[in-house]
Amino acid sequence: MPRCGKGIHSRAMSGVARRAVRRFLPLHPPRISSAPTRAIGQGRPIEACPRKDARTSQPTKACWRCGNRRVTGAPFLLLRFLWASKENEGAPLRHESEKKYELSGRETFHMPILSQQTTASATCPTLLPAGRRRSQRRSLWAPCCGLLLCLLGGQALAATADEIMTKAYALTHGLRVEQAVTRKHGRDMARLINFIPGGRERVSSFESYVNSRFADRAIESRALTIFRSGKQRGVGILLTSYRDHGRSPLLEIWLPALRKTRRFASPSYRDYWAGSVLTYGDVALRRPEDETHQLLGKEPFTGCPAFPDAETAARLDLPEPGCEIQGKTMYRVRSEPRFPKWWYDYRITWLDVETYAPWRSDYFKAGKKIKTIDVHWRPFGEDPYRDLYPRYLYARDLASGRASLVYVPETTLERNPRLPERFWSAQTLRKIRR
Repeated sequence: MPRCGKGIHSRAMSGVARRAVRRFLPLHPPRISSAPTRAIGQGRPIEACPRKDARTSQPTKACWRCGNRRVTGAPFLLLRFLWASKENEGAPLRHESEKKYELSGRETFHMPILSQQTTASATCPTLLPAGRRRSQRRSLWAPCCGLLLCLLGGQALAATADEIMTKAYALTHGLRVEQAVTRKHGRDMARLINFIPGGRERVSSFESYVNSRFADRAIESRALTIFRSGKQRGVGILLTSYRDHGRSPLLEIWLPALRKTRRFASPSYRDYWAGSVLTYGDVALRRPEDETHQLLGKEPFTGCPAFPDAETAARLDLPEPGCEIQGKTMYRVRSEPRFPKWWYDYRITWLDVETYAPWRSDYFKAGKKIKTIDVHWRPFGEDPYRDLYPRYLYARDLASGRASLVYVPETTLERNPRLPERFWSAQTLRKIRR
């Protein structure tokens, strides 16, 4: 755990420092008291304060306890941040000792409350001098030191390969927002284009609805896709993922020709999604724990995300390819599947060091590159580092020559439209018209 001079107390933190700490904290923090805070017991286990007072049975203020000391105020915030940095932003709940927090009333995060299982490796740092109170004199070094502790501590703890891939999973699966919707706006619609060697392109338009906040805490997210035109017209796909990673996802498909819904315990990771080059593993099913990850370092991204040639793009009314990422430093992470005899031996992913957005994934088998997926990310929303959407996704099967492009116009996007939970149900599938 980082140390910082003699320590920090609540009154010494300026308004700028308090706002900065709140900016980096993935939870709604308690109000910082202006009174000085007592010392924290160095080296003692960190424990969560009881939720109710044993004598009055009243709820207690959010705090941690180091030995016999209650930790609140600024030290509480710093401890919370340092512990939360070890966790993964947007990660699913794993046990009942975790609780949901809301930040500014619009973003929700799931962070742990320390329990007996987690306190074994968590000990109290020295943030305040032991055995005496600090004077209420303002200090110039404390705000700067607090910010430095937050920045350096967070970066040092967030640089592991597992954490990078978990944050990327939260972005690609819509866990950073409550609801994300792509539907028709005027003449614009999201399109799936499959390129067949020696033949014409097959174009389908679709709508997509993702919800990652349900009253049922067992559900991690539900993704509903409805095809409005093309060969897949009228088909609806509802995929439910659960927080318990040992529980298989549930796939429900509406077949318009039969006017029936078919349910499957879980699609295969290798099955192709909607007849494209993308598999269900690429689109939804693959979790960070399904692979072992190794951070190869940081390198500048060369070239631009792959895109169809100019003639094809003009014929299909596609936008210009995005090249703003060229030359930007990115993480390179090697991931090997835990499944035996898998269709690829390993893949190398290029991820933005600030947003953890995966821009390119190269798949290898027997030392040869067999598949490449390029994604062009664009900011959408209030925070350009958190609110991102895939403007287009271009996947190429290098062995067969097939390729697929998913293009999402920005005009079709809606963030948190507040649709009811019952919208993500088999009843909605049955209402789809052919």
